[in-house]
Amino acid sequence: DLKIVSSQTIVGGDDLCITDMASDQMRSNLVVGVSDGTVRVLDGGRRNAEVAKLKGFPRSGGVSKVAVAENLICATGHTSLGSSSPSSLPCPFPSSHVMIYDIRCLGRGGIPHIFAGSRGGPRFLNFLPDGFGIHSGKLLVGSGQTFGGFELISPLSNAVNGSIFFQPELSAGEAMTTVAIYEGDLVIGTSCGRVLEYALGSFENVGYSQRKSRSQEPLDLPPFSPDPSELTIDPYLLCSTRSEVPSGWNVFDSYTMTVDPVVSENAVRFQSRYVDGKVNSSSLGGPMSKKPLVAPPRRWLSKELQRMIIASADVGVGDGVGKVLPASNVVGLGDLLAEEDQINTSKKVLSVPNPNKILSSRLFASCYDATADPRKRILCNKSENTGEEGHIEGEENGIPQRYRMTIRKVVTFDYTRYNESGLWVGWDYAPTFSNSFTCAVLSLLYFVKEIRLTALRLQLCGDDITIPSSGLSVTAELGCLFHLIESLSSNGMIQPDLDDHKNTGQVKAFVPSNFIAAFTTLPEATNLALIDGVAGSAEQARRPESFYRFIVQYLDRELGLLTSESGQGQGLVDSMQGINFLSIIEYATSKSKVSTSRAYTVDLAYDQRWTSKKDETPNIRFGEVLRYSLCKDAPLRAWSDQTRSYESVIQRKIATSLPPLLSLSCSCAGKHADPLGLNIWQQEDKQKWLPEYIEVQIETDRSITVKELAIIDDGKEEWLVSQQKLPLPASILKSIEGEPSQNLPMKKSYRLEATVSFVRSSGKSSDAGHHVLHVRVPVEHEIEALNKQLHQIELCLEDKEQAPPDTKLLSLVSRISSDTLKERQTHLQDQLSRQEEKRFAKDSSKWLLINGFVVTKVNPDDVRSFNAKFKEPSIVIFREVNEEKEEELSKNVTNILSNFGREASVQTSVMETKSISDGRHSCISTQEMPGKGDLVAIDAEFVCVQAEQSNITYSGSKEIVSEARNALARLSIIDCRTNEVIVDDYVLPKEPVVDCLTRFSGIRESDLDPSASPHHLVAPNEAYMKVRLLMERGCVFVGHGLSQDFRVINICIPPHQIIDTAVIYHQPNQRYISLRYLTNYVLGRDMQQEVHDSIEDSRAAYELYMKALTLKKEGQFDEYLIKLYNRGHSTQFKL
Repeated sequence: DLKIVSSQTIVGGDDLCITDMASDQMRSNLVVGVSDGTVRVLDGGRRNAEVAKLKGFPRSGGVSKVAVAENLICATGHTSLGSSSPSSLPCPFPSSHVMIYDIRCLGRGGIPHIFAGSRGGPRFLNFLPDGFGIHSGKLLVGSGQTFGGFELISPLSNAVNGSIFFQPELSAGEAMTTVAIYEGDLVIGTSCGRVLEYALGSFENVGYSQRKSRSQEPLDLPPFSPDPSELTIDPYLLCSTRSEVPSGWNVFDSYTMTVDPVVSENAVRFQSRYVDGKVNSSSLGGPMSKKPLVAPPRRWLSKELQRMIIASADVGVGDGVGKVLPASNVVGLGDLLAEEDQINTSKKVLSVPNPNKILSSRLFASCYDATADPRKRILCNKSENTGEEGHIEGEENGIPQRYRMTIRKVVTFDYTRYNESGLWVGWDYAPTFSNSFTCAVLSLLYFVKEIRLTALRLQLCGDDITIPSSGLSVTAELGCLFHLIESLSSNGMIQPDLDDHKNTGQVKAFVPSNFIAAFTTLPEATNLALIDGVAGSAEQARRPESFYRFIVQYLDRELGLLTSESGQGQGLVDSMQGINFLSIIEYATSKSKVSTSRAYTVDLAYDQRWTSKKDETPNIRFGEVLRYSLCKDAPLRAWSDQTRSYESVIQRKIATSLPPLLSLSCSCAGKHADPLGLNIWQQEDKQKWLPEYIEVQIETDRSITVKELAIIDDGKEEWLVSQQKLPLPASILKSIEGEPSQNLPMKKSYRLEATVSFVRSSGKSSDAGHHVLHVRVPVEHEIEALNKQLHQIELCLEDKEQAPPDTKLLSLVSRISSDTLKERQTHLQDQLSRQEEKRFAKDSSKWLLINGFVVTKVNPDDVRSFNAKFKEPSIVIFREVNEEKEEELSKNVTNILSNFGREASVQTSVMETKSISDGRHSCISTQEMPGKGDLVAIDAEFVCVQAEQSNITYSGSKEIVSEARNALARLSIIDCRTNEVIVDDYVLPKEPVVDCLTRFSGIRESDLDPSASPHHLVAPNEAYMKVRLLMERGCVFVGHGLSQDFRVINICIPPHQIIDTAVIYHQPNQRYISLRYLTNYVLGRDMQQEVHDSIEDSRAAYELYMKALTLKKEGQFDEYLIKLYNRGHSTQFKL
């Protein structure tokens, strides 16, 4: 039975009537059109309040139709036309305008948008749904007049530039009486009792109206950029080269594909009476667009056709305009075409197949991919160069797809389609987040074996390796981050499948929020202006170089605390990357000053003497740049103690040792860097300027020679030598006679290991762009990662067999059958066997491009190429090719760790914490802690530390640029065996809180005040360790929406240890249901009346789980879930 929940009387007179209504679900408002020409906005709740009264049309006319989309309200109505006699009554006449209101500034009034469609008289309004190639915010306006048509406009846009038109197939004297749009269907009811149905498709913005808007405020249209033409084959696919194709030439321009459009394109069918006489001819020859609103289906060329063309590329003909393949020479294609047509291009007769035959013959399956979905462009590798061709080729804006920034905009996200490796982890941290430049460097450090092993081993030893002035251990924070990365990788193959991927698992991406929050609290990071928001900080493109230099030095300082205790003289980082430099200041009138220094990176320098003309790029190779950087000289002014004045001197800095890991800071990325360096890197005629192999030699006289392995013009490899042209002056050699030289001469061979690059995107900001990482992955590391994935599958299979029936039914792994897990196990074993065979091969490593969470396998040539203008170098890492040195470094790591014994697992003592606010200790018994298979209910509350960033589009809708970033503020855990609360901690974030989100979290500012909080207040790492302890003990976590909770806590829990009620009570392709609605419907009680309480939420999640178990055992769960969703849809899932 229906009951009235609220009522509203429209104020304004007894003769008023409601003409139309629409709901604004975004704000729970009701928009009402009234016969007095006003639009009323009513509160959708029970307060019976009128929010706004919008004037739009004369009282004698009235509103006829209203439509709402996000921030916009649109209305059509009537004006009044009367005789000159005062006694005659005015008669309503359709207004020629559509009134547009912005709900955010209703006081501004409506903006009239003239309706330029056929016959005028706008009557019907519908906002088109997103998708189908249509930009959001498009408004379809229909005429109510005989022979009336549609106009597709962008509200709040410039009508001078025109609109898109669509003429339905109406008979003589027929008019539209009703219009409805649902998902992809447009349905029209007519005055003749007919129903016309159309399907919305992608369209081209090609129609132009010459009618001028009479609005006082011009309304801006978006820039005109038509979609690519439909059903054409890229002519490049029929050519053996891409650079010599004539401009504007398309091999299929002469043909029209045989697909009947849903809406006729024949201009003859547009009767003259359809045309408003006031509308002048457009650029297309008539007032109506000849392009159908409903476009033919777009098809992609199949890989089979591409393969056939590529296989026949060596038999192309034609020399002047590029080699064009006639159909007869394309093996398998020309034999099946019965005839060939001829077209003239650049006075060449080229043989071209008739494409109409492809659509109707047996060639269709070979030439088109019938299963491809054009909307999923990420899956359609049209002509994208994956890097295997050896150089970078530009696509959109000159940037290939693998280099573009992809941002996750939904919570439930399938990372699999963006990760080609299925093994290695990228980062999910948008460039708009603060200090996002650190991600590429952190990922780089993970792939440095010695740093990875050390940080992982010492991640629980933060108190022992903390520098007193800092208050935290960077090594321990880095170890926890590496633990997260390894957990995401090892648990990837036991994740449930998403979308249309089968048996691939899902390797997710890491979020370095805990590390970055800790890093920003370091005093040195602020003093050196390494973090965002600090005055004097370097531009974003250069920041990774400073961060990398700082982090390796800081790690060496912390690890030095261990080596000093164990009696070792040299630290791990120092032994890996330390370089001795000899600094000499050469005076003209006095003795030279000599000093020594040690550095962990080499700053590349670019000698201005290399170029003789302004704006000239010298023909300099990498070896010469490196040689000059290791032995550079520069003129400057310095103080002389002898003459007591400033003199012109020459400063020299010469490397006297070489490290196993050679780290180079390129010093040329960014708008404010030295342009000479970037021009040298981006020489257009040198696609592989960065060598893969180099040799560096230091002689006894400190002269330096650098050799690089290069590919010369004929494709052969050759060692190119860069050496000093002149020896050091005798006076300099004399001044350094006493300096140690027992290790000289020295010679080392290096291989390229990794690069960090800045990808510059189009934008007004000089910092517009993001960083990417190229890294070489050795086969040993891949075998290690595969073994970890295999081990997790084995544990999961064991748990499936031994776990209690309760958890076996409803954990996340319950969505994966044992057969599927065994298939994945077999797949991993096959991969492992192949990698074991490559273990002793000469060069079996692989290159990866990690661009956020997009992980792509690439060719070494893609790493070495910097000739593309969008790619700027930041950090380059070379590793010594020496097996003995590798073993020596491994022993050094083993010695450091062996002298520092500590358990590798979290101890139960982490449960006993001291409150920051009042010094009280948590009273938790560690004797009967839950263990393997025991259920614990968990819930977390968050506060916002970085607000959401969004833009307002031309249609007035909100487009999210980056989602808000939250931090943990409260953690509650209940032992389900005893129903006792074992953890209820308030967590003090390390970053400033911008919004406590009290209406959602229940957290108030006073709760997180270290001096006044009445709660047990702890640090983030203490809360993290408690969750990790329970995870390592094998507890099974029960909660609602746990993926977001664990994401903010910065921990990866194996899927077989997660029971998520949001997933249990979820139907495929439906929305997820809130905890409050589930509790109300399933448990029959209300919750979260005022604010959220994490203990209440965790208990409710556990009760929901137990109810689901009961329904499952009784065989009623599926039917119950259907009823739940039916009830939810009827109430819009609101209470």
